[in-house]
Amino acid sequence: MRLFYALNFSDEVKCRLGKIKEELQRRSASGNFTQNQNFHLTLAFLGECNEKQTYLAKSVLDLLEVFPIELSFTKMGYFKRRVGDIWWVGTEENEKLLKLQHLLVKKLENSGFKTDNRFSPHITVGREVITEYGPWKIESFIETVCSVELMKSERKDNSLENTPIHSKASI
Repeated sequence: MRLFYALNFSDEVKCRLGKIKEELQRRSASGNFTQNQNFHLTLAFLGECNEKQTYLAKSVLDLLEVFPIELSFTKMGYFKRRVGDIWWVGTEENEKLLKLQHLLVKKLENSGFKTDNRFSPHITVGREVITEYGPWKIESFIETVCSVELMKSERKDNSLENTPIHSKASI
């Protein structure tokens, strides 16, 4: 299974992200755009995991201290790529978010997982995007998240589907 840890959002926030994505689609010649139900903020990517690693990943989440985090979505940007860029919506710097991600990575490393130490909080709205436009100003919005999910990512009917397989909520 291809696994990652994520913060998921309310339908209202997914709708707002969807409107930003739709505007990007209008301004683009081409791209692979995120389906609204798949909007999330990745805390750590594990990649392909066997049954034992999946059990361990669930155990790590059970041990994680999760606390409510208020995220403020305030900007757009992109990561430059040769075959089209990755466009995203970003959050204001958030100490609670950074602390949660750091705690998760530390627990993963202590459990034998290899992790990427780079962390740039963002929500991907499009991949392989070809456009002549640059990022535009978005109206900021806020979401309070109170849980972390271990997600399974798989292709079904030529479409990417992300499904929570384990969750830990704040107390």
